[in-house]
Amino acid sequence: MKKLEKTKYLLIGSFLTLLICFTLPVLAQTIETALNTVNVVVDGIKITSSGDNYILDNGSIIPFSVVYKGTTYLPMRKLAERLGKDVYWDGSTNTVSLSNKQQNVIELNNGQYIVGEDISAGKYDVYVVSGSGNFQGKVSSLGRGDYSLNEILATPDSIWGDSRESYSNLRLGNGDVFTISGGMILRFTKN
Repeated sequence: MKKLEKTKYLLIGSFLTLLICFTLPVLAQTIETALNTVNVVVDGIKITSSGDNYILDNGSIIPFSVVYKGTTYLPMRKLAERLGKDVYWDGSTNTVSLSNKQQNVIELNNGQYIVGEDISAGKYDVYVVSGSGNFQGKVSSLGRGDYSLNEILATPDSIWGDSRESYSNLRLGNGDVFTISGGMILRFTKN
């Protein structure tokens, strides 16, 4: 019986010795980091302050900056969003892409324009930036079929007669054609 008890203690002791030998080096390794210790400024605009966190969609609180071995790491998506960039993730290639946000405002002057080629299809508010002139064409406004557009537009300070300074909810469909004449510049803001 004593021999069995000695063997039992020997096995337990050997197990504990192995456990300590293999886990001590792992426990001894520490990663020294500093969280949220930097201010981030881009083009003179403060993006985040020291101590700032942000909250993920799932409610997790994440530090905005991590300093590790003298290098500052920032969350790409959050930084890109604050800089007005679109972020795309391609899981098939593990690639993050940043790009400028799609522009929703376009300014056009004298000329003929084809929707789908010169300007994307969609619903727009149209406003005269400068000058006055004619805005003509055949467009599919407000989804009620073709609509003949023959407007005299002008800036507020030069409105005369039946002219107007803006046109709201103009629906432009692919293939629609319109013309701007008279030297005015129109701003199209996509809704």
